[in-house]
Amino acid sequence: MAQFPVDMQHTKILQLSPTEDLAASSTALQFLENSLLKLLTTRPACLLLPVSWPKHSAALKSLVTKRNLPQIAHAVEKLDGRNARLLSFVKNGKSSSRTCAARVFHKLDSINYVAPINIEDLSYECMEITSNAAQLISILLHWACSCYRAGSHRIYLATRLLRRWSHLGADVYEGIIAYLQSMSWVGSGEIHVLLRIVAELVRSKHFSVGRYLQWLIATGSLGCDASLSLVSR
Repeated sequence: MAQFPVDMQHTKILQLSPTEDLAASSTALQFLENSLLKLLTTRPACLLLPVSWPKHSAALKSLVTKRNLPQIAHAVEKLDGRNARLLSFVKNGKSSSRTCAARVFHKLDSINYVAPINIEDLSYECMEITSNAAQLISILLHWACSCYRAGSHRIYLATRLLRRWSHLGADVYEGIIAYLQSMSWVGSGEIHVLLRIVAELVRSKHFSVGRYLQWLIATGSLGCDASLSLVSR
């Protein structure tokens, strides 16, 4: 096979001195550590990795000890417990959709509304039951829209949870659209509850009206009366 001739006069091999190489490695390591610490504080749900957590947790704990950050150490401890519980669910085979839904329903039904609700802890507790965002959103909406439950508290609790999951990186819009397409609320759901939840999310800019209108048009969900029906065909 023919090869291009090499002009040694115009070929320059870039080499770093040991000092420059060490400095570059140190800068890259510091950048990675800072990125990881930021992830721990802003998106801890990204580190819900029950299977591989034992392998990575030691490195995280070492980093926290190195930087002497008590608050982040507490976040790592919480992740440690959550990953341990998730791993036990995986090993025991308790992650079927029916079991997940029943456990989320029980969690939401047992909330004491007299005392202040820690929405962050509740959101993580639900995520520990299932880490599938779309499935969790569907379960929550099914719980909120069920005609077997009463009270406007369902609307506000579901809205707060959806906003929290959106902050953690879940695509709430896609989750709601998938729920609408599944039609899981038909026959046992209250459509006005879903409308209220969507309205609250629109108000806080967690649900895109423009994308929703495009979806209505694309699916032919707009009837002859041009009403903004939430029911897909």
